[in-house]
Amino acid sequence: MDSPVHPPGADPALRLDPSGYSIGAGTHSWTQTPFEVAHIEVTDDGVVAQARFTDADGRLIEIDVDDRDGRPRRRGGFLAPVSAAVTEPRAMLVVWMPIFDLVHEVPGRSPVIRIDGEDARIGALPGRRLHRRHLIKYAGPICSARLNADDDVAAGSPGDGVVEPGPDGGVRAVTAAAAGHGVAVRFTPPLPDLGREGAVADGTWVLEMDDARVTGGVWSVRPAGDDREVSLQATRRWRPRRLPLLMRVVTTVVPVFRRWPTTYAWRAVVTADGVVTDAGWSRTGTEDGKGYRRATGS
Repeated sequence: MDSPVHPPGADPALRLDPSGYSIGAGTHSWTQTPFEVAHIEVTDDGVVAQARFTDADGRLIEIDVDDRDGRPRRRGGFLAPVSAAVTEPRAMLVVWMPIFDLVHEVPGRSPVIRIDGEDARIGALPGRRLHRRHLIKYAGPICSARLNADDDVAAGSPGDGVVEPGPDGGVRAVTAAAAGHGVAVRFTPPLPDLGREGAVADGTWVLEMDDARVTGGVWSVRPAGDDREVSLQATRRWRPRRLPLLMRVVTTVVPVFRRWPTTYAWRAVVTADGVVTDAGWSRTGTEDGKGYRRATGS
């Protein structure tokens, strides 16, 4: 997404923090919108989803999906490439979907997605006649994490995380848990105590979400005058495990699914007394999702 996005709106019952969402070049506005219909249910044999509301531009949005067919589904864990198109990241937003699938084709029950009475165009994965799936994704539940968010770093806080100290001070890991999900960033060896004189070190880090190793990379601590420069580079692609055949093919043919984490890097300057004077994420590559849009016509 190369231009600001205008979200359709959020029901007043939802409590969303806009700072936690980075989409393309940014969002145009956040608007509360009452939903006339809002229902989703993930069952063993499919999904039921209905929504009806008027968006921020006054357009009627209608969604009606039901692909249940009595046959148990084989689903897999999936790393959503929601951060692939972010141009100015304020965090590394990682969204893990431990139970993920695409809507199946069911005779006589085509999905309905309408905007102002017009059917919306839905992209398609290659080989649709063989796999018989719509390019409509669903998941439940969802686990998300924001690594080194700008506001947390500025406040000198690990956010919702708990720091596990290393044997000589420093940081062995940062962990967080909520609503039955667990997230951990682990450092090998532990990050050194940045207040220790002459702290210079290198190592690796991994991000685990619900016990799945999602990504990781390398870290370093270097002198920067009287201060220290700390950097994290994501170098590990997502390596999916136990995906259904269709999704294994898709994530192989369309590189953005596996490669996008490796386009993120973080750098900070920390004084000897632990004050962060400069910090932020940057994009180091071009995995922006264009290949996915070309492959799916979306």
